[in-house]
Amino acid sequence: MSSVPKGIFLKLQSVLLFVSHLQAAPVHRSRRHVTLRRARQSSMDGIAVRRFMFGILALCAAIHPSAVVGIDCYVCSSINRTNPYCEDTFNTNYPNINYLQTNCMAYRKGRSGFFPADHCIKINGISGEYSIKQLK
Repeated sequence: MSSVPKGIFLKLQSVLLFVSHLQAAPVHRSRRHVTLRRARQSSMDGIAVRRFMFGILALCAAIHPSAVVGIDCYVCSSINRTNPYCEDTFNTNYPNINYLQTNCMAYRKGRSGFFPADHCIKINGISGEYSIKQLK
């Protein structure tokens, strides 16, 4: 104790006593007050979650404003192999040739008009009447 000045030791002791007194002070709250506080806090948490989800949705809409209307399809037709690039439309390495059509529209069974396509098909066949090989 001889190395620490007496004034500093007394100030440190009084600060520690004050802090311990603050920690030991009892908090008097009724059960009703605590229950209301918890209920208010949980409803605020729900509101915060809803606001957060709405913010994420708005951010996604702002980043990508144009909605996808339909899928993209390769559209090509060849009769008797007149168009050799059309034989394998999924090979897009040919220069200056692009058979990709965006937002394909198609008929729906039992409805009139065009609707966004939900699948693409490749048809390869031979006409029996004229022996014509056709690819669509």
